[in-house]
Amino acid sequence: MLINIVLDTLLQPSFDKWTSIFLVAALQGVFLSLILYRHQKGNRTANRMLSLIIALYSITLISYVAYWTGYSKVYEWMNGWTDAFPFLFGPLTYLYVRVLEEGVLPSGLKKHFILFWLSVAFLTPVLIKNTFGTPAWIAPLFRNEVAWTWMFRVLVIIQNVSLCYYGALLLRKLSTASKSDAKQNGETVKRKWLTKVAWFYNGFAWAYLAYWVLVWTNLIKVEYDYSISFAMTAFIYMTGYLGFRQPEIFNGTDHLKKEIEAKYTRSTLKPEQMILLKDRLIQLMEEKKPFLDSELKIQQLSELMGISTHQLSQLINEQLGLSYPEFIHKYRIREAERLLSDPNFAETKILSIAFDVGYSNKATFNSAFKKLTGMSPVEFKRNKSRQVLRVVRTGTDLFL
Repeated sequence: MLINIVLDTLLQPSFDKWTSIFLVAALQGVFLSLILYRHQKGNRTANRMLSLIIALYSITLISYVAYWTGYSKVYEWMNGWTDAFPFLFGPLTYLYVRVLEEGVLPSGLKKHFILFWLSVAFLTPVLIKNTFGTPAWIAPLFRNEVAWTWMFRVLVIIQNVSLCYYGALLLRKLSTASKSDAKQNGETVKRKWLTKVAWFYNGFAWAYLAYWVLVWTNLIKVEYDYSISFAMTAFIYMTGYLGFRQPEIFNGTDHLKKEIEAKYTRSTLKPEQMILLKDRLIQLMEEKKPFLDSELKIQQLSELMGISTHQLSQLINEQLGLSYPEFIHKYRIREAERLLSDPNFAETKILSIAFDVGYSNKATFNSAFKKLTGMSPVEFKRNKSRQVLRVVRTGTDLFL
């Protein structure tokens, strides 16, 4: 009798210092995800996607805490609900980076979530078993425990491959745009943020892989298990910290308008001069097309205009409502649209057109093109080809 009482006491769920810290971090993550989801400024699609990522990390962290404290052993229904989440972390993080860079959701989203839905279908019987205690109609599925053990091992291997694949994809995506491009695009802060997101995700993916390798080699310790939670906790706090220190990440560029106004309060340019300079700038861009030079800097354009870089920056900001990089992008993409629509350039490769209009690499061109037109260069070219074919057919029908 005394032995049973002692065993019951030892098996009682309990928190220690680390599980308490992780639970607090998880709850703060849930709160942060709700705030970010309701945030009205900036790129709302990107913010909501990031909100979902933080929520998934937080819920996973809560499930880990339930396991370490013993609550999941007492309440079996708490098990298994986050087992499919590893198939969401990679796609969502990758798509978040794409959306924040391009401004819109990329096409072909469904393919990124095929593995998640397949794993949900596989895990559904397990969730039913944990929740309802193996109903009679589902009991035959669990007679072969060895088969289930191997199927779970295969599932975990696929999860690790997926996590590492998207980690490599993220690093490759960010490496395609050079540092000079980031500065030219005026998006250094955003680029640094996306780099941190990519590296924190890779830290989580590698920790997850290391954990399972240690499990399979019987070298696992609870301290190693905590490494995954450290990665998720770091990501949650990094997001919250940078949200306060660099609000442009989540707010977009609207908050910069006041800074621009303050920046030019001492300008010597008069309103009538600004209008004349604006007309001259537009004429210069349309006739001489200096934007075709991939190395064009604001200093060079200001020299062509015969004004200072400060004055040119003010002119573009106040008269056109654009930053210098946005101004250059606008002309380059418009020229690219013209070339892609021209039948004489039908056989010209898109990469060649990207170089012709002033871009130094295809990734930056694709990102800028999609941000301004809402579609990729390939989609734009395909649509134009269909329009031309439709016109040709209509003209042919007139003679029938």
